[in-house]
Amino acid sequence: MKWALIYLITTTSGGTAIWDTGFRTTNYDVCTRQAISIRETIKTKQDLSLYGGRRFHSWSCVPVGG
Repeated sequence: MKWALIYLITTTSGGTAIWDTGFRTTNYDVCTRQAISIRETIKTKQDLSLYGGRRFHSWSCVPVGG
């Protein structure tokens, strides 16, 4: 089973969107460590997404087929 790292954001219209980071691994723990690393890297950055929405700061590792 593969794991995908996704990120939840809110859109400017108030809805939610899922950003698939493209990161894939066969190990859930590796995926989780990647999420923690990214979260720590962007902690000091502005709290806005590329699309102008506010970030939930919610990184998740979800199972994907393959």
